Amino acid sequence: MKNAYELSAINGIDVADPSNLNLSTGVARTMMDKIVDYKIREKALDTARKDQEEDFIRKRQEIFNSCSKMTAGVAFNAGNLCLSDGKVHEKVREQYNNRQQKILDAERKRKEDFAKLQSKVDAIRQKNSDPTKWNASELQTMVSWFKRPGDSKLPQCKEQLLQRYLLTCNRSEQESNRLKDGEQPVVDDAAAAEGGNAEVLAAVENNDTNEGGMIEALLQIGTAV
Repeated sequence: MKNAYELSAINGIDVADPSNLNLSTGVARTMMDKIVDYKIREKALDTARKDQEEDFIRKRQEIFNSCSKMTAGVAFNAGNLCLSDGKVHEKVREQYNNRQQKILDAERKRKEDFAKLQSKVDAIRQKNSDPTKWNASELQTMVSWFKRPGDSKLPQCKEQLLQRYLLTCNRSEQESNRLKDGEQPVVDDAAAAEGGNAEVLAAVENNDTNEGGMIEALLQIGTAV
């Protein structure tokens, strides 16, 4: 509008005083209302577009920052069109370091858990008591010590824990991450009882837990705790 006034002045055209224009009634008011409404809508749309664009960029950046594995798609979507860009290289290095740290943390935790379990086992063995005298917690510790990959989960009741211990206590203690040649995993304690230790488990199930009977049963499977 300012340019229109300037052009009119240059061409020597008289322009009516804006204060004398009738913009409050009739067609002029209708047109002015439409112009104002249009400007308001345009401003609102521009603001919405800007907010959506900023939100889209923010979400893409969040995906870039939180992705567990850097890919070309993740990098491109975040606006990094060059894979040799410093941000991409830094993110790849960060992810690699995080994976290595998780591996180290897992190994350290495994060693700590093994040391704690070994300490509990040593404490139980120092008592020199018969396995039938162990409480449920002690039996669970000893069964955990002899548990190997492929075994079913630990039993819950004391009788089943004792059965599992009798089935597994001859296993090698130097290689806890695998079974010895010829050994089979304990998938089901009842089914395993049908094997070489059936007599021992039968004695347990029949409550034949007197000291002499149990010692004899232990000797049958060559237990030396």
